[in-house]
Amino acid sequence: METHVALVVLVGLPGVGKSTVCKNLSSYVNGKCEGQKVHYIHVCYDELIPLSAQERFAQLKQCGEEMRHSANENWKTARRNVHSKVDQLVECLKSKNLNDFVLNFFNLSNKIIQEEALYVVLLDDNFYYRSMRYEYFQLARKHTVGFCQLYIECTTEIAVQQNLQRETRVPTAVIEAMAGKLQPPLPSEHSWESATYILQVDNLEELYSTWNMIYKCFTSPVLQLEDRELEVAESRLECSRSVAHQADIYLRSLVGQVIRESLSKGNMGSDELSVLSRTVNAGRQSLLADVRSGTLLFPPNLAKVVNDSNREEFQCILEYELRKRLRE
Repeated sequence: METHVALVVLVGLPGVGKSTVCKNLSSYVNGKCEGQKVHYIHVCYDELIPLSAQERFAQLKQCGEEMRHSANENWKTARRNVHSKVDQLVECLKSKNLNDFVLNFFNLSNKIIQEEALYVVLLDDNFYYRSMRYEYFQLARKHTVGFCQLYIECTTEIAVQQNLQRETRVPTAVIEAMAGKLQPPLPSEHSWESATYILQVDNLEELYSTWNMIYKCFTSPVLQLEDRELEVAESRLECSRSVAHQADIYLRSLVGQVIRESLSKGNMGSDELSVLSRTVNAGRQSLLADVRSGTLLFPPNLAKVVNDSNREEFQCILEYELRKRLRE
C-alpha cells in the first residue's frame, strides 16, 4: 500500500536547529525524487503560535490559580487549532479537494494540490511530551498516511547557548523547564515510535538516512486497525483499576471544561445547554467504558499506572479521544 503524504514530527528543545533541518531537507532533495516532484510543507508552530503569545502564556502561568488555568487553556486551544488545520490539510492533499481557508492558514497556493507529487508535512515544534506526538500518529492512522519522527539530540547547555544566538529567543528558564519534561522517542517500548531517526546537533547536514526514513513512509503508511481482538485482550489485562479510576476523575473535570468553552463563545439557551451537557457526558461515559474494557489502547507506560511523570501524557490522550468523539 502506498500514500503520497507523510507526516514528519520534529522533536527537540528550542534552539537545537529543527527549522534548519527543515530548510536543509528541502535543499537536499531539491524538489525531485526519482522523477517525481516533492513538496515540503513546513508547519512551524512558532509562526502559527507566535513566540510573543507563548511568552504571555508562560508569564500567566506564574500568576494565580485562575490565571494559570486560563493560560493552560489558551495554550491548549492554540495547539488544537493547529492540529485541526493539519487534519484538514491532509484531507485536502489526499482527496485533491481545495480548501482555500486551510491553504491560506499555511500560506500555500491552491496549485500545490493540483499536481501529482509527494507531500512531506514537516511538523516543526518541540513535541517534548510523547502524547503530543501520539496525536499526529493517530492522525496518520486516520488518513492512512506515512508517519515518522526526527529527534535532534542535544544537551540543555548547548540548546541554551544556541538559543541565545537566535534573533528570536526563547527564555532560558523555558528551555530548562522543557528539558526536564522532555520524553525522547523510545522505539523499543512504543511500537508506534519505531520510525524514528536521531540526528546529532553537531551533524544536522547528515540527511541521507533522514530522507531514506521519510521516503519509506510513502510505501509504509500507518494502517487503520482492523482485527483488534488480540490488542484489546492484552490491553484489558494491563489496564488496572487504578488507571480507570484516574481516567474517571479527569474526564469529569474535562466535561466542565468543554462546557465552559462552549459557553464562552456566545449566548446559549437553557435547552441548548442541556443538550450539550447530555452529549458531552455521553461521550465521557462511552470513553470511560472503553478505558475499562481495554478497547482504548494506552501506550505501555500508561496502561499499568498513572503517576506524576506520565499524568500529563495520560490526560492529553483522554482529551484527544473525548474531543474526537464529540466531533463525530
